[in-house]
Amino acid sequence: MSLEDKRRRSFLLAGATALTGGLAGCTGLLDETDLEDGTANGTTDSTPTAPTTTAEPIDLPVEGEATRIEYGASVSGELTASAPSDPQFEGYYQPYTFVGSAGDVVQISMTSPGGDPYLFLLDEQGNVLEENDDDATSFNSAIGGFELPSDGGYIILAGSFSDTIDFEYQLSLTQVQSDLRSIAVGETRTGTIDSSDPQSDEYNGYYEPVTLDVGSEMAVNVAMSSADDDTYLYLLDPDGNVIAENDDFNGLNSMILNLRLPEPGEYTIIATSFEPNATFSYELSVSDATPSQTVSVGETVQGELSADDAQSAALNGYYDFIGFDVSSDVTVDIEMSSPDGDTLLAVLDAEGAVVAANDDAGDSLDSRISRFAVGPDSDYTILATSFDPTATFSYELSVTESEPLPDLRSISLGETRTGGIDGNDPRESRFNGYYEPVTLDAPTGTTVDVSMSSANGDTYLYVLDPSGTVVAENDDYDGLNSRINRLTLSESGDYTIIATSFSDEDTFEYELSVTEGTDLSPEQSIAPGETLTSELGPEDPQSDRFNGYHEPIALDAPTGSTVTISMNSDGDTYLYLLDPSGQIVAQNDDYNGLNSEIPAFTLSESGDYTIIATSFSYDATFEYELSVTEIDSDLRSISVGETRTGVLDTSDPREDRFNGYYEPVTLTIDSTTTVDISMTSDGDTYLYLLDPSGTVIGENDDYSGLDSAITGVTLQSGEYTIIATSFSYSATFEYELTVRRA
Repeated sequence: MSLEDKRRRSFLLAGATALTGGLAGCTGLLDETDLEDGTANGTTDSTPTAPTTTAEPIDLPVEGEATRIEYGASVSGELTASAPSDPQFEGYYQPYTFVGSAGDVVQISMTSPGGDPYLFLLDEQGNVLEENDDDATSFNSAIGGFELPSDGGYIILAGSFSDTIDFEYQLSLTQVQSDLRSIAVGETRTGTIDSSDPQSDEYNGYYEPVTLDVGSEMAVNVAMSSADDDTYLYLLDPDGNVIAENDDFNGLNSMILNLRLPEPGEYTIIATSFEPNATFSYELSVSDATPSQTVSVGETVQGELSADDAQSAALNGYYDFIGFDVSSDVTVDIEMSSPDGDTLLAVLDAEGAVVAANDDAGDSLDSRISRFAVGPDSDYTILATSFDPTATFSYELSVTESEPLPDLRSISLGETRTGGIDGNDPRESRFNGYYEPVTLDAPTGTTVDVSMSSANGDTYLYVLDPSGTVVAENDDYDGLNSRINRLTLSESGDYTIIATSFSDEDTFEYELSVTEGTDLSPEQSIAPGETLTSELGPEDPQSDRFNGYHEPIALDAPTGSTVTISMNSDGDTYLYLLDPSGQIVAQNDDYNGLNSEIPAFTLSESGDYTIIATSFSYDATFEYELSVTEIDSDLRSISVGETRTGVLDTSDPREDRFNGYYEPVTLTIDSTTTVDISMTSDGDTYLYLLDPSGTVIGENDDYSGLDSAITGVTLQSGEYTIIATSFSYSATFEYELTVRRA
């Protein structure tokens, strides 16, 4: 399997990489031929049948001899080396033609038990109207709910991903109705979200309520995909309560995985969009997720991935669900091995979320999830699948109790010790699950730094004073490692370090260290509008934490102000900014060449912030210049003909749909006007334009370099909103916004 195929397939470990084919070119004009004369690379299936049209043949804008297919019909065929081939269409393909009318909504599906189909839909000029590789639940292809733009002929290319051949396939064409109101387990159906559907802010605007009747307790997978938009799924129980929801399980497609429906009745799937009031066609499928067998601690079971198993692109091909039977608190190792295949293993919680996964354990192709903690009332399911999405093989799955990890219960100043969080440790929800209480032996009045690191887990630190009150905590100080800096043990008595995990079920080995706190008492200060010159040298404090020699400089600026901090030198500079508690809240290296800058940072906490001026290279010495400027940051309105300056910073509103921090800038239009809107900056800008109802009517990234522009847009009278934001999530920078008549 090629590297690109691996990236595309390995969803559980690295996410899905979307691949698309190129546009079609005009390579010939060949009339279609009747399928039954034996000259085409396929044969008509006997059921269902459809009347043969007597319309004039459709000229082909691609090479090959086409077969006519009608609404309601399906054909079977085999893709071989005798088929035409074009790299623009992923290699080999077989053309089919049909005649449709403007406004027809069509569903095209191509299924194969052994191949990886790829579909293209073309108009008579050879323009690619739609294409699809993998549908919502398998490596089959489907173009769902596509509305034909005009009367006339259309061409379907039944092809293959990665130019693979020699597989049989089934191709079907149906005309569908837009409203979808019911679905059964085992079905895949097409619907269209449009302005005729019900509308609710609770469900992101327009949505389709699709009933799902189940006759008994069972587990299901619900998948929603669209080639045109960002899907969103809700699932309601028979009483109308939301029991599951998902966005972006696989790219912009949604999936509720392995959800247990606890009682029979009429459930409701809400098929909607992430974007408010978006309209598009989609495909919805519901499949049975009942485990094929159950495994207990101490057991080994045999299984087989075969063409009879369920198949899903989002789950890496053929897969088995295996129930997990646990009767007490225990930490386990789960192993999946096969002499014939490359295994892939995951554990799903009761909501279907992947809580642990592994591909290759050590140097083998077998999989192993180590030290997974479960409780007696836990509801987990094991997912057994393959790294190769088309592979079938027998496998062995075992669950064994893990060897206990070392308990850590005390540490002294200056020590580094090893501990292990596992199912034998105490467990409290306020400390995120399992934890180790470690007594800290240090004199009263000492200032300490406490750090916790692990190669396998996401660490979390708390420190309790002698009364048991949390006086400090930290997560992700350095990657997934944690650190609490400059904590003064001001009270007499024993302080306790709580070594735990961010995730409530994680178990892992870790390293804990306690050192005397770094002296960060600034000897210099700087205020907005000032520039100071200094030098890094051996007389400065030295710390591994700050890359060797460093200078702490007090930042004299009022709470709530937004500042940009710049450090320039002939050396390779590095900047840190510490909040009043001594935690790093911003840092930068090489903002401009080897110079550093922390742009547009809002000092939101009361107290003294500290700038650490240092070097990227350990213990480097050089002169440098440090400057701080204050920025009038908020831009909230603009008029046609104006150019104004704003700043994206941490005081601005923040939403995932607008890529993090953004500035909502009101643009009032008195009468119909066509405008150009542009946003320029040293940062990577992104523009959205919302109409008076809040619907996105325009967006742009990289119109010119990293600058953005929405051009030639005609606006009626009303109050519009320009969203000035960044392509990079939660970036902060100064920008210039311009609105002018087009």
